[in-house]
Amino acid sequence: MTITVQEITDSGQWNGFLTSQPRGHLLQSYEWGELNRYLGGRIYRLGALDDGRMGCMGRMVGALMFSVA
Repeated sequence: MTITVQEITDSGQWNGFLTSQPRGHLLQSYEWGELNRYLGGRIYRLGALDDGRMGCMGRMVGALMFSVA
């Protein structure tokens, strides 16, 4: 098992993982992050991948917020 953390730039990969989670929420969606970016926020989407398969994700908005699914 090899776990790597990398930036996720593919909206389909991000939202696909989010919708597969029982507690995924609209406010964690790729598009919500884009709205925050449009409003001036700095968005960082990170995924923890186990041999290329996402097992965890987190989005940071600036340095103030962090959401995990």
